[in-house]
Amino acid sequence: MRTKNGKAVPLALAAVLRAKPELFEMWGKLRPSCQCRYVNLVEKAKRPETKIKRIDMVLDMTAAWHKRHYDKINSVKTRQST
Repeated sequence: MRTKNGKAVPLALAAVLRAKPELFEMWGKLRPSCQCRYVNLVEKAKRPETKIKRIDMVLDMTAAWHKRHYDKINSVKTRQST
């Protein structure tokens, strides 16, 4: 799995996203810069415990981003379908 900019997503993060279809869809709507920033956050974790905490944090941030931009995302869909 890769970000929109082509950066490889860590396997642990990719596995969690694929296991949660709703979050996977939200991830796909993130801006490329957000995806890269979130991937970097997970990659920089050295200990497994830290990596797990950061993956949880990325999932929360992805959901929060989607919630903040929900109206904007849906208005784009509406304009594209008409």
